[in-house]
Amino acid sequence: MVPKATPSLLLENFRCFVAPREIPLAPLTFLVGGNSSGKTSFLAAVRLAWDMSIGRAPNFNEEPFDLGSYHDIAAFPKEGQDRTEYFALGFNLPLASQRMGQFQPVKSSCTFRRSEDDHPVFSRQSISAGGISIAIETGRAAGGIAIRAILPSGAKFNTITDARFSGTEDVLWFIEMENDPQFIRGKKSGLTKTDRDELKSLSTTIDSMLGSRPIAHAPVRTQPKRTYDPRTPTLSPEGVHIPTLLSNFLQNEGGDQKDLEDFGRESGLFASLKVRRFGTTGGDPFQIQAETHGQLHNIIDVGYGVSQALPIVVDTLNASSDAALLIQQPEVHLHPMAQAAIGTFFAQQIQRRNAPIIVETHSDYMIDRVRLMIRKEIIHKDDVQVLFFSPTSTDVDIIPITLGDDGSIIDPPKGYREFFLNEQFEFFS
Repeated sequence: MVPKATPSLLLENFRCFVAPREIPLAPLTFLVGGNSSGKTSFLAAVRLAWDMSIGRAPNFNEEPFDLGSYHDIAAFPKEGQDRTEYFALGFNLPLASQRMGQFQPVKSSCTFRRSEDDHPVFSRQSISAGGISIAIETGRAAGGIAIRAILPSGAKFNTITDARFSGTEDVLWFIEMENDPQFIRGKKSGLTKTDRDELKSLSTTIDSMLGSRPIAHAPVRTQPKRTYDPRTPTLSPEGVHIPTLLSNFLQNEGGDQKDLEDFGRESGLFASLKVRRFGTTGGDPFQIQAETHGQLHNIIDVGYGVSQALPIVVDTLNASSDAALLIQQPEVHLHPMAQAAIGTFFAQQIQRRNAPIIVETHSDYMIDRVRLMIRKEIIHKDDVQVLFFSPTSTDVDIIPITLGDDGSIIDPPKGYREFFLNEQFEFFS
């Protein structure tokens, strides 16, 4: 088994993360640590970095993440000091740009500063890949956006423009067109064929590596209902769309439906799911029924855990394989056997996905099940990462926990599971 290449998240002065850092994301990444240690902020940073890297205007308060104003987002460098003058987010994308037969990483990072009304505003974006280096700045250039670029041939590009860009692809196209002889009469283009080829390929490689927009889940999903009205299954962090999506999902037999039922049986939550319709048209109300102990029951009558697990499982099966999944506390309202089963489910799903699953969790059962699957050689150890969040007086350390070939935890950092071990020692003393 060969581990998959995944992006690394770049953070600086963002919330509780002060020092600049690069955090690799494995296909399955678990975020563990105490309350208020930065795990949810980390998930929010992944989606924001994705938006910035493809040129989408970031929304710092889009559900399920409410980050507040600049004062709430920018870090304190030291106790007693004001917020920092900027914060930065981005990605380092491995194996993205091919130059001279070799793959080169692509790095994209955006910096934000404070506006007069205390909102984060875009200040600078830097993009580097192989022989390309691009800087895009606003706020300092009178009359527009300043663009500076160094290209593989050594050619340099420096201009100020009032052009509007909807993304990185627009900027790369602008640089190419501004240097095209057809657009610059009487001037000789400074771009070589290699320059043009790499500019054209860079935008497509960024898009292909980042894939579709990440899907984020709230820590507590919507409550079950006795009946549902069909609606357009628009994604929501709380899973409001899941009943309609599940109703459509169950009508199409296939591997995904089998994966859903396999999870239900292994978790002990249900043997199968059925849709009971009240009427003959697609607009009539319906019920979701779960089979337990050989009988069908309304989903509201079989325990809260079913309704909390279904949004995560169904969205994972339904999501585009190139969309990262950002999941908060999937173990909520699940007993230990179901927590372990959802660990099995995640480990199985990364083998069919091209984007990471990032899980904030307090469940040892879930992580231990994944470690067991490493020991059984069902998944590769490098496809799994456990990140331990350890607050200090001025920052938060994000410590990768090394997993052995047998799934064992090698040299766990101080504080990891310390509480549980102390409780056990106290019990036997």
